[in-house]
Amino acid sequence: MKSKYWMFLILLILVLPSQLEALQIAGALTPNKNEAVVRIGFNGLTGILSPPSRFKHVDETNDARLFEEYLEGSYGLGDVFLKDLVLNARFTLFQSAKETVSGTQIHSSDAGSYLSLKMAGNFIHDARFTFGTWLQTDIPIGMEKKKFVKPSVNYIGGGLSASGEVLNHFYLSQTIFLGSGLFSPRTKNTNLISNTLPSVNWGQLLFNFDSVFTTGLAVEADLSSRTDKAYGKSAFADGKIKNLVFASPFIFDHPISEHLSLRAGFAAKWAGKSARGSMFFNGELAYKF
Repeated sequence: MKSKYWMFLILLILVLPSQLEALQIAGALTPNKNEAVVRIGFNGLTGILSPPSRFKHVDETNDARLFEEYLEGSYGLGDVFLKDLVLNARFTLFQSAKETVSGTQIHSSDAGSYLSLKMAGNFIHDARFTFGTWLQTDIPIGMEKKKFVKPSVNYIGGGLSASGEVLNHFYLSQTIFLGSGLFSPRTKNTNLISNTLPSVNWGQLLFNFDSVFTTGLAVEADLSSRTDKAYGKSAFADGKIKNLVFASPFIFDHPISEHLSLRAGFAAKWAGKSARGSMFFNGELAYKF
């Protein structure tokens, strides 16, 4: 058992300095073997738009506006070649507002959709510790890929996740994700994402029911850069896009019944350059069959 906790600590040390997947927060319910979970929810992104590669915001740009509505299904296959193997599909509709600089339009508004397919499983799963992995692909449908403010999609990506109960009802989780971005032509950079999230089941601490609060550090860093010619022609920027964003999420997870769960949260960006926005919102209902 001690070796597993040492593995968990080593993983944290390795990935802590590295780099959020657009904070698409999933519900707590996960399907066991021959079970299914259906989720319906929304994501929102607002705040100051800052395309130049600098931490200071540019006053001449307009606020970012991006909204997503999604329907997701997951099905558990049990222990196949990994423990707790789960197949997942999510269909998302999105609406992205126009982007302006000093009243001049750089990119028009856009609406479209994308399909995300994911396979996830665990290498280790016991009563107090899990360590797993996942692979995913995102397929944009009718998306204006050149826009700066657009859904965070990757043609292919994958990651590692670890979580453990460090004290009774106190947990610590770490995920790291590497995404390819959108290439040919490149309109989203290769990116590395890290979420370090402690949580507490305050419902069990104070009462006799489950209710969890999660916060921590979320980091998104581009490993490559791209040039947006439209922004490059504006008065203040060279058009170089390379994200580095630090955000703190605040997530509430509350089961309504044995089968129904509610999750709501937001994340506030407290530092970052070339940020797509500065406030992220999520609300979701999950039902297990």
